[in-house]
Amino acid sequence: MPVTIKDQYTASPVAELPRSFLYTTAAAADSRLWDWQVNGTTLRARILTDNEATATTWLTVVRSGTTISSVTLSTLASLAISGDLTMAATSLIKWGTTSSFPALKRSGTNLQVRLADDSGFAPIAASVVTGETALAGPGTVASAGGVRLANDSVINARNAANSADIRIAGVNSSNIIVYGVDTSPIHLYGAETTDPSAPAANSGVMYYRDNGAGKTQLVVRFNTGAVQVIATEP
Repeated sequence: MPVTIKDQYTASPVAELPRSFLYTTAAAADSRLWDWQVNGTTLRARILTDNEATATTWLTVVRSGTTISSVTLSTLASLAISGDLTMAATSLIKWGTTSSFPALKRSGTNLQVRLADDSGFAPIAASVVTGETALAGPGTVASAGGVRLANDSVINARNAANSADIRIAGVNSSNIIVYGVDTSPIHLYGAETTDPSAPAANSGVMYYRDNGAGKTQLVVRFNTGAVQVIATEP
C-alpha cells in the first residue's frame, strides 16, 4: 500500500507546530491523511480531510519532563483490548470529570464505584448483584453471613403509594431482633413441623405442629422441654 511519510511538515492550518504525517492513496477520499502534532509538552494524533480543512484529534499525550502526565483517547465509539489493562494504584476510570458522572476506583483490594470527581460514592444499578462471599451494608458489619449489616441497621421496603419506607427487620442498639414497626401490620406464615429440640436456657421456640387429630396448633417450647399451646385450629 503506497504511503508517504514526511517530517516537520509546517503547512496550513497550523504553520508553527511541527508534525509528521502519513498519507495513503489506498484509502477513500478524506480518509487518507493522518498526522502527529507537537505543541509544547503535548503530542496529538489526528485524522484529517485530504485538504486539511477538518482535523479530529483522537489521541492526546501530555508530558512533564520524562513523565507522561496524561493520555486521552477521544471520539471513540468503542475500545477493544485483547490483553490485560493495568492501571496505576491511584487511578480512576472515569466517564466524565464532575460529580454528575461515575467512576471506578481501587481502594486496597476493594473496587469502588465513585463519583468522577472522587467526592463520594456513586449508585450502581444492575439486574442481578451477586456477592461471591457476602453483600454488606455501610459501617462495621457482621463478620459472617451472606447479607451483613451493622448494628441498628434495618432492611426497608417501599410502601405501595411510594410515599414512605417500611421497616422489615433489623437489630436495634439493645441487640434485639425487631420485625416490622408498630405502625404497619405484619403477617407471619409458617407450615407445621415436628417438635424441635428444647432451646437453650432462658429462651423458647415458637412453631406450628399437628395436635395428633389433624388440627394445627401454634405452640411454644421452653428450655425444660415443656410445650405450651397458644392456639389450636377450630
